[in-house]
Amino acid sequence: MPGVLEFTLGLQVNKFLEGMNIGSAAVISLAKAGEALKATFEAVWGQIEKGAALNDLSKRTGESVGTLFQLQKGFVAAGLGADAVGGAIFMLNKSLGGVNEMGEKTDDVFKQAGLSVADLKKAGGSGAMTAVLEKMSKMSQSGATKLAASVFGRGEAANMVQLSRRMDEFRDGMKQAEVQAKVFERVAAVFDTIEKAVARVKDKLAPVFLVIAEHIAPALEKVLSLVNNFDLSPLVDGIGEAFDVFAQAFSEGKVFELLTAGFEAAVEYLGNLIFGVLGSSKLWSGIFDQMVGQFIVAYASLAKLFMNLGVILKAAISTAFDMLFEQIGKIPGLGKMLGLAGGDKAKSFGEHYAEEKDKAKGANAWLDSGMAFGAAKYTGGVSKQIEAFTDARANAGGPAQDALNDLVSGLLGRKKSAAKGAKKADKLGGDDELEPGKGQKVSATSIEKMGFVFGGGMSTDHNATTARNTTKMVVQLGQLVASKARGNDFGGELTNGHPA
Repeated sequence: MPGVLEFTLGLQVNKFLEGMNIGSAAVISLAKAGEALKATFEAVWGQIEKGAALNDLSKRTGESVGTLFQLQKGFVAAGLGADAVGGAIFMLNKSLGGVNEMGEKTDDVFKQAGLSVADLKKAGGSGAMTAVLEKMSKMSQSGATKLAASVFGRGEAANMVQLSRRMDEFRDGMKQAEVQAKVFERVAAVFDTIEKAVARVKDKLAPVFLVIAEHIAPALEKVLSLVNNFDLSPLVDGIGEAFDVFAQAFSEGKVFELLTAGFEAAVEYLGNLIFGVLGSSKLWSGIFDQMVGQFIVAYASLAKLFMNLGVILKAAISTAFDMLFEQIGKIPGLGKMLGLAGGDKAKSFGEHYAEEKDKAKGANAWLDSGMAFGAAKYTGGVSKQIEAFTDARANAGGPAQDALNDLVSGLLGRKKSAAKGAKKADKLGGDDELEPGKGQKVSATSIEKMGFVFGGGMSTDHNATTARNTTKMVVQLGQLVASKARGNDFGGELTNGHPA
């Protein structure tokens, strides 16, 4: 069962962590360290991308990477975006070339502002821009706007007017960026190379992922098809019926009864399930088998490890002694005295290891069979625990659940009956009378309600019925007159029978 499996796996993970002396605090610290490492890599890569972008901008504008970085920081300090630097430099260079974006010659524009084109070109991008902004800062709003539009173009004019009104912040931002500007000046080209190399690697890996996607696509298509064909109507019907049950319980004033019955049924089910699981012999047998299997696997693995380590050590020691005896045998007199022939050749480590491994073959096979037995015992124990839960769940019913089912069935049945009746009434027209022959009984007329017509229905002969009732009325009237003539003040007996 999922719960037992999760519990069992959780215990194994805890034991693993305990074995490595890793507590929950260490795991949390490790996770935080991973997050910090990820953030560090992201920050580093961000700087690489920034350097590569500055290198590209330098190629486009002709300005150095350091100057561009300082200008960006100055723009940001004055409340503008760093991206505005490229456009402003480009338009300034265009105007210094003699013509602005509107095709006007700019020599007179700079001259009227008290600026020399030759001096501005010598000052470089940063110096030229600062000089123009300084002139604008001393002009009126309209004058600064006109000069900005003539030099930087209509698209950049507003930004440059704002910049000219915040020259202190602009200069301060550029000054603070001097150290970083020098670093970017050194590494921008390398960063650009790295970024493009990474892009090339991604391009080279793209076909690999394309092939993977190609092979995954059929399986993914099957999964999507399965989901698409999955019938959700039982779930939808179940939700609808649940709402119908609560609606009917509300209309009958049985909401509290329904909630009480539901709570009792849930407690009963949970109690039966727990006691069913705990009282199952399969559960405890499964737990025992799981523990035994785990112990056998662990013991056999440990024994196999040490035994094969011993095989390696024995082979190494045997090789060392062989080499020692070989050297002793070569010593004149001593080798002969010890019985070591001078021509004996020491075996290699590989030969000794093969011999020792062959000797341990039987023990290894026995340990392998033990590991297999332990693994089977472990999995069998888990299966028994799952069976215990399945059996307990199947036998977890009881009177409270039966009572809830009966209550729900009754409420749902009455709800459906009421809905069916309302639907039939709507189909027949509700309380509206239908004309004769439309399939609904005709309502009694006022004459019929007075007693002249009693049969009703579409098959009654109304004329004959009226005639009979009129005859009865005449007879009774005659009896009344005769009784009066005899002096009976209406004391005679009136009958409803026909005259003799």
